[in-house]
Amino acid sequence: MKIVKVWLSIVLLFCIGLSGNCQKNTFDLKCKFEVIKETSLPYERVLTDKGQRNPSYGLVADKEIPCSLLFEYMDFGGTIKTTWTSGGSIFRLFKPESSEFVLVVAKIGVSECTKHLLITYDKEGKMIDYIEVEIGFVRRGEYTSSKHWRIDKNLQIQVCQVKPISSEPILFFDKYYQLDSMQGQRIDTYYKIDKSGKFQQVKQVKYKPREYDCTFFKSKNIWNSGDVALEK
Repeated sequence: MKIVKVWLSIVLLFCIGLSGNCQKNTFDLKCKFEVIKETSLPYERVLTDKGQRNPSYGLVADKEIPCSLLFEYMDFGGTIKTTWTSGGSIFRLFKPESSEFVLVVAKIGVSECTKHLLITYDKEGKMIDYIEVEIGFVRRGEYTSSKHWRIDKNLQIQVCQVKPISSEPILFFDKYYQLDSMQGQRIDTYYKIDKSGKFQQVKQVKYKPREYDCTFFKSKNIWNSGDVALEK
């Protein structure tokens, strides 16, 4: 019993010390990296993953994330940016082994429209580089996404996107929900993260255009679509 009490005391003192340090530093990004639960690799972003839901894990605009990144898209193809400045939060956190950087999945969006960025930071919280990995929209509790991603243990990233083949943008708010299906082309872009934390594009693979059932983007990941590549 005494051993248990001693152990609990040690844990409590550690938490108080960490909390005090975070308060002293106004809970800066470095402190968030310490308290957020790490996600292990490999990781596949499935549509049902809700991520970190604690509001304390927000990203401070202009200090922890540039304001120029705080926008979403109003259309399925990701061509029309929203006109308002949005908010950012930490959705997932990875700490790759033997690396001098951390990898953050940043969720951008405060209303229906949303996107995800993969951002590398040094361990002091300074941003190194980023790529966009997800575009989505929520309506009546249903999430639709035209861009999906996954990452392996070697920090190889696959980003899959279906771009509509249409003369006009397919707006999330309007035209998309009037469609049962749409013509689109899948494009996969592969990246790797180098030792400095920079994203390097490795290759891009395009697939044969086809008709997609719109319900597909609510329930399945694009890499499971069975599409036929035009080139390897």
